[in-house]
Amino acid sequence: GDVVYMHTDGKVKKADMNAVTTMPAIGICVSTGTDTNPVDVMVQGVMHDSSAFPTFSTLGQDVYVSSTGDITATAPSGSGDTVQKIGVAIHADKVYFNFNTTEVLLA
Repeated sequence: GDVVYMHTDGKVKKADMNAVTTMPAIGICVSTGTDTNPVDVMVQGVMHDSSAFPTFSTLGQDVYVSSTGDITATAPSGSGDTVQKIGVAIHADKVYFNFNTTEVLLA
């Protein structure tokens, strides 16, 4: 359930909306990996995860990259934050993800 970006070393690592060098996010991990083993990353589709996702109270709510490599329904708003919409909540614990790389850096 970690939201990831492509690092310059060719590995995926956790994205962080507070750190411009870790953006844009390119996908969400759908399997467990380690530094030396591959991980499966989804770039578009529906994912259900009652343990990793927050409970979405509003269906159709936009989903963004958080500061911890997770997803959040709260759009970043601080100076230096990067806003990247990565999906839409379609159920209390189900999200349709579509990772385009459009992002906005807040001044």
